Amino acid sequence: NKKNKFINNISDHEEWMPPRHGKKHQPLYNQKDEIPPSLKKAVCSFFIACAVRYLRGYDEGNTMLVHASRFVQPSENIGSQIIKYIKSLKASFIGNEKEFELIKYTWINDFEKNIDPDNNIPDTPLNYEDIEKTILELLDLDKFDVGIVNGDADRKEEYDKKLKRKLNIIAIGGQRLSRGLTLKSLIVSYFIRSSATPLTDTLTQMGRWFGYRVGYEDLCK
Repeated sequence: NKKNKFINNISDHEEWMPPRHGKKHQPLYNQKDEIPPSLKKAVCSFFIACAVRYLRGYDEGNTMLVHASRFVQPSENIGSQIIKYIKSLKASFIGNEKEFELIKYTWINDFEKNIDPDNNIPDTPLNYEDIEKTILELLDLDKFDVGIVNGDADRKEEYDKKLKRKLNIIAIGGQRLSRGLTLKSLIVSYFIRSSATPLTDTLTQMGRWFGYRVGYEDLCK
């Protein structure tokens, strides 16, 4: 059943990044050096959202947030795994089309019926063929990148340089998120951090990411 093929187990991250893990934790999904299906789907949602904004005439860069660990080394490992997944999508240029099945599934189930036509360029409806073509174009132009913002000041400076290049950045965050970090055009958040009490800064920070953005409120996930 193709419909069930991409339905995610909400706890598919627990082996990959358990709530309690050390500074040297190596995230593995099914004993493989890769991200879990739930994060793959979140990345696909980000790609779709970026493509839609591009088709609406916006090309100033967007951000996705991945908040899975407060430690630097696991965050770097997550970044490497996401880069590997992005490369597998780029491989679609040479015939690896199965990687785009999840993008099509995500568009049909999470986006297509929720698109606000008032946000589109007048008389320019969106369809999946245009979305896929635009994602491939953005991949070919290297418009997607990963930025580690969980670390020292140099990391933040590197992230800021990527922002100035108007890239679509998947930001891997941690402790720094509690220090007033601003993420430009944040569209998708993947958040699995646990919290000892309901009122700690972890949940408070998560609450700050809710809300609507004028012109692309129909894309936020």
